[in-house]
Amino acid sequence: MTWLDAALALAGVIVGTGGTLFIQWLDRRERYHVLIFQKRLEVHQVAYAWRTPLFDAIESKDADRILKITGKALKWWDENCLYLDDKSQRYFWLLLIRTKRYANSLKEKSSKAKRKVLIREVWDMYNKAFEAIHKGVGAKYLPELYK
Repeated sequence: MTWLDAALALAGVIVGTGGTLFIQWLDRRERYHVLIFQKRLEVHQVAYAWRTPLFDAIESKDADRILKITGKALKWWDENCLYLDDKSQRYFWLLLIRTKRYANSLKEKSSKAKRKVLIREVWDMYNKAFEAIHKGVGAKYLPELYK
């Protein structure tokens, strides 16, 4: 066996092993994307489920109730926001912050004009947030397997 034969044999082993490792990497990557998509879908669904409790709290005009629900939603957001798409993440957070600001204006007995501006901001962000969440798990996030 010459050095050329040995070099060719070694190159064959390297190429074969590299190909196997590459195929394993692709398989792991695909499984990862499927798992992440499932988690993203679950988190977007839970985010969307905040719609009713937030609506009911805001409509109640009860500052303590609004702050309680908003506090729970912020805690959930802190634990799950990285699974939300960028728009959903931003709008949901802004909704919670504006809702909290509105509740504080109720507590402080701010002027009716100020509360009117704040509640308009809340409803505007409410609509933007839940529209973004609804669209948040779009086709661009599907694993390649499902496209």
